[in-house]
Order: sequence, then structure tokens, then C-alpha cells
Amino acid sequence: MSNNMIEANEKLFEPILEKIKVDTSREYPFHELHCMVFSKDEEKVFFQNISEIDVQELFYGVYASLLMCDESYYLVVNNRTIDIYNAHENDFIEICEEYDSSFFLYLSLKGRISFKEDKLISIYDNLLYKEDEIYTDFEYFSSNQKKIRKHSFEKLKGYFEDFKIFKILDDDFFLNHNGKLDIFNLLSFLLIEKNSMGRVPFEEQSLSKFYDISIEKNPYIPYEFIMESLLAIRWKHIFKDLYRCIEALYAFPKAQKFIEDIEYPNIMEIEKVILSLEEKLGWRPTEQQALQELLTFLDEKSIENFLIVYPYDGDKKVEYIAKKIYRLRNSLVHYRKALYSEENNLSDEQWNQLIRSMLIFIQKIYKEMYRE
Repeated sequence: MSNNMIEANEKLFEPILEKIKVDTSREYPFHELHCMVFSKDEEKVFFQNISEIDVQELFYGVYASLLMCDESYYLVVNNRTIDIYNAHENDFIEICEEYDSSFFLYLSLKGRISFKEDKLISIYDNLLYKEDEIYTDFEYFSSNQKKIRKHSFEKLKGYFEDFKIFKILDDDFFLNHNGKLDIFNLLSFLLIEKNSMGRVPFEEQSLSKFYDISIEKNPYIPYEFIMESLLAIRWKHIFKDLYRCIEALYAFPKAQKFIEDIEYPNIMEIEKVILSLEEKLGWRPTEQQALQELLTFLDEKSIENFLIVYPYDGDKKVEYIAKKIYRLRNSLVHYRKALYSEENNLSDEQWNQLIRSMLIFIQKIYKEMYRE
């Protein structure tokens, strides 16, 4: 079913009119019937065929919408409090500068973008006031014997929040394990360049590792946590989000051995086996032991990355790193004095090194656990 322009136009001006009614102490004459006109006929056709595939709220009132039209995908983000960069010269995503008015009307219909409240008086004076003078600068047209005032996108856009549109050039590149476009992977790819959030001092090497994992082409990586780590405001929050990626694999090594022992025919059904073991038998792996077991799959260089943050000369490096990471995790998750860890006081340089080590860990372990 195509989108309805009349309904969309009513939705566009409805919240503005309601706000004026609430915020004013006396009656003001205004036009209740308004219509946004497209500059080109193809804009109208494009609007009628847009559909929303997914939407995620990054912060309060900040939305990322995955849209589809004519078998092409678009990611639209309203720039209320964040900026999104087209990360790197690439063949995967490009900034789209077409069909702005169509996107504007559709996003308004869905409630993804809204008017600027500090422009409310200007909106009333310049767009909504019902003047008694014979002369007017506005165009009108009649529909069902009602006089409707027309507005262009160019005239309206300054009163609404900005948005940015990205066209997906390579759909397959961002598919998840269900064969659907992963909006979190798309956002992870776009949020990296220039550390646009500016909340923690990422080093270039760290951002480079985020970029590497965003193009890892492993559909099983939980990119929601990768994206959230890029939006985080504290180092500890970044670490916790990346730790969750590892935590998701705690049961894999033992479940794999179980599957191999019973000669289960499809290794990629391992998640169902893990779910059944937990739900039916109540079995869950011991976390520190599971973390240690996952670390054994890393090569020596990846292990040494952690030892830059946590120096150690002993023989049991993997066991030592597992204890350090798990202790840090507990100190951040639980509020008990006995669990407090000095690792909370890492320097920015040490945090950068730890984050890079975690990203490498995630890349390698997901490749290992989900190997064909």
C-alpha cells in the first residue's frame, strides 16, 4: 500500500497547531489546512513507495531509520545532537542528496523528525497566520471546497530539525546472520571517522580497529554492542559493551565439544543447542573459566596486546589475563567494595590499548567460533 499524502500533510502540521493552542493564552486565527508540495513529480512517486524496514533510537529523540524504495536501501539519521560521517572513501555507502522532500514528509509522518520549538512563533507568523488582507504571498488550491495553503520543502525545512540521508550501495555487505540488513552494522560503519562523538579521546589506532571490525563481514558479530560502545560517554561503558560481545560466546567451546561428541550434523545450529542446554538443563558455563577458554584460541601476538595493559612475566598468561578482564568486568557491573579494581584508574592510553585488544579478541573469536 502506498503512502497517503493527505494523511502525511495532516500529520506534518498537527503537532505544530496543537503546540500553538497550548502555548498561547488567547485565540489566534490560523489556517488548519496545509499541504507540502513536491518540486518534481518523481518526488511524489518516491514518497508513495517508501517503506520503513527498521528504526532505532540512538538517544532520546535521535533516530536512525532504515528505509527502502524501489529495491534500494537508505539510512536516515536526524541530526539533533549527533553528527554522522560517511566513514572513509568506500563502495558501500554514499551520502544521498536526492528526494529530500520525500524523505522529509515521510519522516514527519512517522514522527522521526519534528519542528524546532524555538521557531514556534516564526512558524505561526510566517506559515500559519490567517491574514485578512486581500493580498497574500501564499499559493492556495481547493480540495473538497476547502482552501488549502501550499508550502514548498525549501520553505519548510528551516523550521524542522536537520537530517542526513545515506544510500546503501552494497546491500550484501551489511547483512546479518538472518540475511537482513543490520542497521547496527551500518551505524558502526558511519560513527567511526574523526571520533565524531568526541566524548572519549580515541586514538587513531583505536578508531582503525573499530573500522576493521565494521567491515569484518562476519554476520554473527553483535553490532548493536559495537555501535553502543562508539556512542558511550565513558571508557568503562565502552569496555562493558565490548565485553558483552565476548560474553555471548561463553558457552560455545563446551557446546561445540558436545556437538562433536554426538556427531551433530549441523555445527551452525550450535546456538539452538546452547539455548536448550540453558533452558532445559539449567546449565551455564562458569564465566571466568569460559573467558579463559576463549582466550586460548588467540595467537601469541593477540595475547601480548593485553599484556601491554597488564604486564606479566609468568607462564600462565591466559589465566592471568582472564582474571584481570573478569575482575574489571565485575568491578564495573557490581557495586561491592570488595570487587573494586585498580584497573578502573587506567589512563587514556591504557584504555585505548585495552579497547583495541578487546576488538581484536572479538574479531578473532567470532571467526573461530563461527567457522564453516
